Amino acid sequence: MMLGDKIASVAQPIARTIDRVSETNVAGCSGCKKMRDNLNSGMSLIDAIYERWFKAKEKGEKMKYQITVVVDADKFADAVSKAEAIGEVLNAQVKPVPPPRPQHQMGTVVQRPVPTT
Repeated sequence: MMLGDKIASVAQPIARTIDRVSETNVAGCSGCKKMRDNLNSGMSLIDAIYERWFKAKEKGEKMKYQITVVVDADKFADAVSKAEAIGEVLNAQVKPVPPPRPQHQMGTVVQRPVPTT
């Protein structure tokens, strides 16, 4: 088994779990597949990491960024319109925010004297 396949055999189950939990497509990442192919072709691990994460993008190639914006709204449509007022929304995924958990109040500790016999 080649190095790229060995790393992918560990990383892919993790990526699929992330995809199920957060509704993303980490397991289908083309950059990760290219890194696997580079490692399988004999590229060193350091070179493959550099190629994947640090190499300047080709001219005209756009980077995609994902930024999470939290807005307070009662309805989905209100949340999307508030998010659009902030900036361009390409894909809206609404996840309700649970109410904050109540803070536990710490009671006062009372020390009682130990009875002497």
